Amino acid sequence: MAERFDVSRGGTSLAGERWPGGGPTVTRRLEPLLERAYAARDAQEINRLETWLWLDGPSQPEGRVGGAARQLALDMNAVIIGNNVPETEGAADVAAWHHLAEIKVPVTVACGDLDVPFLVDLGRLLADRLPTAKHRVLAGMAHQPYLESAATVARLIRSAVTDD
Repeated sequence: MAERFDVSRGGTSLAGERWPGGGPTVTRRLEPLLERAYAARDAQEINRLETWLWLDGPSQPEGRVGGAARQLALDMNAVIIGNNVPETEGAADVAAWHHLAEIKVPVTVACGDLDVPFLVDLGRLLADRLPTAKHRVLAGMAHQPYLESAATVARLIRSAVTDD
């Protein structure tokens, strides 16, 4: 079973640097459920809960996104879970956070407003640290906007590359 990413405690990092502060209450409601699923090594329950977290958004009801998008998210995450690769696998030991100001190419940082709140904040902070970044909030979407609205993401990409 793959190691889990502890979103409730703000456990993300950029090149090994911990994001300060704790996670919000909205992510904590899923924490005990995920902990039980991981302890039981219940891949199906882990998949269900992680899809709720990442596709629906932690503050949203489970199943907010349905149909083919939900099935694809479940199918893709089942492969990830089945591969049993620790989340830290392939991590680089590069302190990239302190070098963001050196990036001179245009960058678009986009985040769904229904994503895990500390990731929304981190997206804003990332855009602030990149000298030429544009920050875009995808209203009504969580962590997997490409599954929710491929057309919206395509427009965002087109806008980024055509500088609209």
